[in-house]
Amino acid sequence: MKATTVVVLAAYLLIAAACSSENGKRESSANDPSTSQASSAAGQVSSTATNPAAPSESETDRAITQGITEAIVGNSSLSLSAKNISIATHNGQVTLRGAIDNEGERATIGGIVHGISGVANVDDQLVVQKAPTGS
Repeated sequence: MKATTVVVLAAYLLIAAACSSENGKRESSANDPSTSQASSAAGQVSSTATNPAAPSESETDRAITQGITEAIVGNSSLSLSAKNISIATHNGQVTLRGAIDNEGERATIGGIVHGISGVANVDDQLVVQKAPTGS
C-alpha cells in the first residue's frame, strides 16, 4: 500500500511540475520584449511539426484530464495498471489508452470519465491485458 501511495504522489508531483514548467515558459515568453511575433509563430510551427500528435490543451481540457486522473487514482477498486492509463483531452474529447485488468475496470473508468463535467466524447482504446499463465 505504501508503494502505491508513493507512486501516486510521484505522479502528482510530475504532473504539477510539468504544468508549472509550461506556465513559466508561457509567462517568460509573453513578458520578454525582445521576442518578436515572427519568432513566436515559428516556434509554434516547429513544435507542431516535430510532434503533430501533441495538440494544444486548453484550461478546460487540463481540468477535465486532472479531474479524471484524480478520480481514477483515488478509486481503490482499480488496479495499478488501470491507474497508470494515459488520458488525453482535446476540445472535450477524452482518449483513454493503456492496459487494464478486466472489463469491470473499463466500466468503472468509463463511469468516472462520463461523470466529469465538460466531457463531450470518449475514445476508449483501453486493452484488457491477459493474465499471466502459471507454470
